[in-house]
Amino acid sequence: MKKKLLVAAIFCSFWLAGCSNDIEEKTAMDSQTAQSSANLELLDQPFEEISRQEWETIHLTQEDFDLFLSEIAAEEAKGAKKVAGIKKDSDEIIITLDNSDGESLDNLMAAPFIDTEVRTAYLHSAYYEGQQPKIIVKDLSGVVLSEASEALELVGP
Repeated sequence: MKKKLLVAAIFCSFWLAGCSNDIEEKTAMDSQTAQSSANLELLDQPFEEISRQEWETIHLTQEDFDLFLSEIAAEEAKGAKKVAGIKKDSDEIIITLDNSDGESLDNLMAAPFIDTEVRTAYLHSAYYEGQQPKIIVKDLSGVVLSEASEALELVGP
């Protein structure tokens, strides 16, 4: 009987040692994944064409997320949204839209879409640690168009 208990104890200790090794390997793999980006090529397509399944495979390092923000400002300078600048603090992102042409209504309509784009990328970046950032969208004159600490609900048909 003692031999059976001894054999069972030895077997259990080998099994537990193997399990803890798997946990250490998984933790090391997760930290390595957090330090490298994944599937950035999916961000080359229009934002609205990226599926939820594809978003689940996207991960941005902090550097790549910062680059994503600067690319939005550069791209949108040519488009209808006209992002004048983006400033990121520790838990706050301030997006300034260009209303130098006097058309603030266009910016008011664009604010929720820009918030959604930036927030979605943030949630799939190394910056995200369980809490969403406050995203403030304003125009050049300082008028706040939207301010949210959670995802905006877009009303549609």
